[in-house]
Amino acid sequence: MLSLIITLAGTLLSLFGLVVVAPQVRARQINSASVGAWVCRAGVMVVLAGEAIALFVRPESRLVFKLMLISGAAIAFVGMAILTQEAQQSGFVLEKAFSWQIMWFGITALLMAVMYIQEYVMFAGLVASLVVERLARREAAHNRLDHKAISNGTFVGQITLMIVTAIMLLL
Repeated sequence: MLSLIITLAGTLLSLFGLVVVAPQVRARQINSASVGAWVCRAGVMVVLAGEAIALFVRPESRLVFKLMLISGAAIAFVGMAILTQEAQQSGFVLEKAFSWQIMWFGITALLMAVMYIQEYVMFAGLVASLVVERLARREAAHNRLDHKAISNGTFVGQITLMIVTAIMLLL
């Protein structure tokens, strides 16, 4: 029960931070050091703490797993959505981008939820995410990462995320 409460509180806190950042996203002037960005990061850390407790305590309720899965997927999805907007800002640096950080926090939360039921699926997802991150860093270092590539990548990522989340919720 404790893990459920902590994960829910973290989810609400991260969503509140994202609501505060929303006007910056609309204006395409996202400040990664803003109060809303730090509130969102803190909320995601609380989500991760709640999920870590659930991994050790292993509550029998499927509600805990579903909350973990939905909150992780939602955070990753929003991070991908913000990434397309943030990439259009002048002086965009992928490694320092708020959306990049939130996206990886969300993927970590999603993988922890998957790890709750299946360790091998989590391991495969972790390897895939490390490969994708390595490719993105290499492209960014050679200045070959353009807005169209980011938009296409995030679109495919969001569709994949929705499909995987729907399948996992039905299990």
